[in-house]
Amino acid sequence: MKISNLFIIALFSLSSLCARVVQVTSMAQLEGILAPKNSRVIVKFYKDTCPPCKSFAPVYEAVSNDSQLSSITFVEVNAPVSQAISARYSIRSLPTTLFFSNGQLIKGETGFKTASQLRSLISTYFSL
Repeated sequence: MKISNLFIIALFSLSSLCARVVQVTSMAQLEGILAPKNSRVIVKFYKDTCPPCKSFAPVYEAVSNDSQLSSITFVEVNAPVSQAISARYSIRSLPTTLFFSNGQLIKGETGFKTASQLRSLISTYFSL
């Protein structure tokens, strides 16, 4: 096998290992994620053309890949595409990050967050 083919396979494998953020497009899909007991879920609402959302995306992705947070499910919802979900949670500002424990909404936060701010919120809301 050529080195370039091995490189492509390695990149593909690495990207699939790093992809911990689940893209949700329907209320049924989100309810399925929130349903398990003892679940801890963070849902980020965003819009593709929103500058603060674009800045927050790599921060959210990086924090989601933190091995110490592997018990938390990280979810993304494109607010304009998934309007039913956005309406259900009265999303008015983007980005908005919602924190759920055992299927119940704990708290919502709006605006860009740094990695340390997001980790601090996770620690506070999930008692880590």
